[in-house]
Amino acid sequence: MTMSEDENNASVEALRKKIADEASEIAERVDLKKKHSQERLQLVIATLSTALVCIVAGAIIYG
Repeated sequence: MTMSEDENNASVEALRKKIADEASEIAERVDLKKKHSQERLQLVIATLSTALVCIVAGAIIYG
């Protein structure tokens, strides 16, 4: 049982669409993880900046 050229082309197109959909979904997941990492980094930077300000203020007051 062989596939006709039209059936073969339709099958290939269906596979291409499925692969494109999967790739799109993976890209969305990567973007979400990247965004989450950037948010965590911003939080760490803000925390360290606040700590530095407190240390400097303490040094000025008690120094």
